Amino acid sequence: MVTEITCYTGTIDSTVSFTWYIDSTDNTLPGQTTSIIDGSTSSILQLTSTKQQNNKKLHCSATNRCGTGDTDNITLDIRYGPKVSLPSELIYKAESETLFIACSVDSNPVSTITWYGPDDRVVSNDKDLVITNINRNQSGIYNCTAITVLQPTNGNQQLKTDSKTVLVKISGVPDQPRDFKLVRVTQDSICVELQPGLNNGYIQEFVFQCSLYNIVWFLSGAVKQGSDQEIDYCITDLDANTVYYIRVVVQNRFGQSQPLSLVTAKPIRTSPVPGDDDKGPYIALGVCLGISITISIGLIILVIKMRRKLKSNTDDKRVTVRNGESHTAETSTYNSLELNTRSESLPSTYNSLELNRGTETVPSPYVN
Repeated sequence: MVTEITCYTGTIDSTVSFTWYIDSTDNTLPGQTTSIIDGSTSSILQLTSTKQQNNKKLHCSATNRCGTGDTDNITLDIRYGPKVSLPSELIYKAESETLFIACSVDSNPVSTITWYGPDDRVVSNDKDLVITNINRNQSGIYNCTAITVLQPTNGNQQLKTDSKTVLVKISGVPDQPRDFKLVRVTQDSICVELQPGLNNGYIQEFVFQCSLYNIVWFLSGAVKQGSDQEIDYCITDLDANTVYYIRVVVQNRFGQSQPLSLVTAKPIRTSPVPGDDDKGPYIALGVCLGISITISIGLIILVIKMRRKLKSNTDDKRVTVRNGESHTAETSTYNSLELNTRSESLPSTYNSLELNRGTETVPSPYVN
C-alpha cells in the first residue's frame, strides 16, 4: 500500500531541499516530490508501507541557505493482516499426556484467534491450545484461525484472515488388526494378510503365533511397521496335512493388544504330501478293519468269560445235587427192603416144606 506524507516549510522558497529519514538519520527514503501547496514549498513522500516499517520513527528535514529545520518524529502504524505459524504439522502424544500447541500470529492490529478441533467445533479461543489427559479419540486435525480487522486512515474496513492446521496423533496400546484373512495354504506354510488397527504412527510389532490344539501357542515370527499399510505374512516350517490354529498379537512401547484369532469356515489344514490322497481309502479301510478285529476279539473274550462263569455255576449246582442224592439213595434202600420183606412170598423151598408136613401151617417169620 502506498501512502502520501507531506512535509510543509510554511514559506515559498525555491532554494529549499528536503530529506526524509526513517528510524535514524542514517536511513533516508527516496520517492519524494517538491511542490507548492497552500502557499508553502512542500515535499510529498510516496511511502510504500510494509509491515517491517510498523512502529518505525519518521521525520522530514528541510535545508536552505539559512540553515536546516527538522519536523517532529511520527510513529508509523502499518496495518496488515495476520500470518499464522505453528511449531509443527504433525504432533505425537501418548494417552493421558497434556497436549500443548502455541499458535503464533503476526498482525496489526491484534487478531482474534480461534482453535477448531477434528470435528470442526471450537475447542479454544486462546492463542495456546492446551488439552490435559488427552485420549486417542481426540486424535485428528486441529486448526488455528486468526482474523484481523483493518481500518486504514483513508479507505474502507477490511477483514483479513489466515489459518494453519496440525495433525495430532494420540497413541496408547495398539488396537487389534482388522480384516485378518487367510490367503493360501501349502504343505508347510499358512499365509495370511491383515490391516493394522489404530496406532497413530508409532512403530508396532505384529507377532504371529500358531497352535495345534488351541491351548499352547508358539511364536512363528514378527513384523515391525510404523505405517497403516496392509501386512502379508507366511507362517512356515509347518507339518503337512495338519490342522493349525493361527492368531496375531500387536505390541508397541505402550503395551500389547488382545490376541486376534484367524476365523475360517473350516479348520485350517496344511496340504498333504503328494500321493497321500491315493492312500486315503486304504488307510480308512485299514482303520475300519482294525476296529472290526478289535471288536471281534473283545466279543470272543466276553463269550469265553461268560461260558467259564456259567460252567462254574453249573458245577456248584451239581455238587449240591449229588449231596442230596446220597441221602435219598440210603432212604430208598431201606424202603425197598421194607417193601420186599412185606410183599415177597416165601421161597418155594419153604412152600414145599409146608406141604410135606401136613395141614399144619408154619408161621412165616416175615408175616406181620
